[in-house]
Amino acid sequence: MTSVVRTAAAWCALALLCAGCSTVTSLTPSKQPRTKSGYYLLEADWKTDSSTVIDSSLKAYVLIEGDPTLIPMERVPVVIDRWQVYVPVPADQKTLRYRFKFDYMYHATPKPKPNSFLSPEHELTIVDR
Repeated sequence: MTSVVRTAAAWCALALLCAGCSTVTSLTPSKQPRTKSGYYLLEADWKTDSSTVIDSSLKAYVLIEGDPTLIPMERVPVVIDRWQVYVPVPADQKTLRYRFKFDYMYHATPKPKPNSFLSPEHELTIVDR
């Protein structure tokens, strides 16, 4: 193996180590009964093993399929790494496809840099009573 290849492999390994691993778990049931208000609670749990993430910079959002609007989520008080938001769903709609998006800053040289994480798509089915 040439020294150039070894150096490139070392940099790739270092980048992966520094980047860490982030996961978002949807805590929202896949089915919910239709509500009179038309609002449904979406919840997510964010985990990362990266020590470079600046926790105070973390912002969470929900992206609804077909809508470019980022819906801000709020941290759940007392529960670490949990986020929630109530989203409206029209009375004639039976499913809601959505993703969670987390924006954050991480420590880098010479100054912190922005990054984001987008979850896989989730689906909520609304069941009429």
